[in-house]
Amino acid sequence: MTFYLREVGSFVEVVDPFFIKNDIQPERASVQVETFGVNGEFQLKSIPAGRLILVAQVDRHLAGHDTIDARPGLSITGLQSAIDGRGVDRGFLVAGDAAGVSDSSGASLPDNFIGPQDLNAINAALFTQTGETSFNTYADINRDGLVNATDKDFSAVNLTDNTSATNRIRPVLPTFKRAVFEDRNGDAIVALSGAPESPVRVGDTFDVTIAVDCALAARTYEFHLLYDPSVIAPVDLVSNGSILENYTTDISGKILGGELGIVNSVIGKTLVGGYGQGTLATVWLKAIKSIPQTTLRLADVMLINIEHESAFPNIGDPVVIDIEWGQAEFHDANGEEVLGLILPDEDPRVDFNDFVVFAQAFGHTATDLAFDSRADLNADGNVDFADFLLLTQYFGRVAVDAPSSGSSKPGIGAVSPSDLDQSASSRGVSLKIDEQESDEN
Repeated sequence: MTFYLREVGSFVEVVDPFFIKNDIQPERASVQVETFGVNGEFQLKSIPAGRLILVAQVDRHLAGHDTIDARPGLSITGLQSAIDGRGVDRGFLVAGDAAGVSDSSGASLPDNFIGPQDLNAINAALFTQTGETSFNTYADINRDGLVNATDKDFSAVNLTDNTSATNRIRPVLPTFKRAVFEDRNGDAIVALSGAPESPVRVGDTFDVTIAVDCALAARTYEFHLLYDPSVIAPVDLVSNGSILENYTTDISGKILGGELGIVNSVIGKTLVGGYGQGTLATVWLKAIKSIPQTTLRLADVMLINIEHESAFPNIGDPVVIDIEWGQAEFHDANGEEVLGLILPDEDPRVDFNDFVVFAQAFGHTATDLAFDSRADLNADGNVDFADFLLLTQYFGRVAVDAPSSGSSKPGIGAVSPSDLDQSASSRGVSLKIDEQESDEN
């Protein structure tokens, strides 16, 4: 078991010559003590006087701590050193820490947090035994030489959270010796992922994730997503990302004409930060104009580590997206195109069913969330009177290549263009236009 001393309110380790005499492994950082008894009891024969925090740590477990008030010549008994970051005395050190910190060789080592990275490490080593190539000694939580359900159970039940919003265990901020980061996040990679590979239609929304790999002790990040504002419109921020999920953070951003900038930062101090693989954010976007190819790319990406040193990571390749017109193409028995078939799965005729959907979409533009690209019959980004004229022109036509063309499902009934005109007025779709508008149309 490894022990550290620190002053109350400080995360800096206290180095005391008398305390170091307890150490049985001088080559390792801090003080190692061999426990005895079935309950892992320990004894520290010499500690400095004063009010101090004693931190206890064992591989594969979260660190625990307790406050001691040491006076010269007195002995302290019954000390647990198993209090977590919320002040809860767990009575024992909590198991499940298998991964999280990448060393210089790329190996993932415990980081005093238990989360997705630990579960992933155990999943990757499942059913392996000591001596096998894929065996991960840290994933063997109970140290029985086999990675199995028992090990995963420890990590799954002991998930940590560094905020006050959940009932998960809050870890004690470690005083462990930190690695020296030679590249300062300059070798990290930030790239776009999850973008649609198949064409999207005007009016459709889709997600794009900003992913990071090889992050080292990151506490703040910034990125800018560049896009064509005439083709793409940001809708919302779906996720703050996972790289700082164990922390309380503050995230903010701005949209400036084809550029979405996001900054996220850990609130308060941290000695760990975000490591390895993760995501910075997931953004919800909307296609507002048909175009064969439009490009999304990242720029001005910055990672700031726990030492407040800025680095500019490598940026992945741009993503190209195809945006199609929202209307699918259908044809009648003569091979001529049929417009206005908004509900081709229900029936193959342009009828009142289609008009109902059209009326609900009337007046909306491609930038509106309520925009329905199926009703934009002329593909100009607006559902307006010009589309209504097309609907009346094709009303009653039957598409032989519609999905429902072989179905006997009846429609609502035949409706004449005059009935359609009257129905449109009753639904608030104004069909009266002045002379100037008529000329323009």
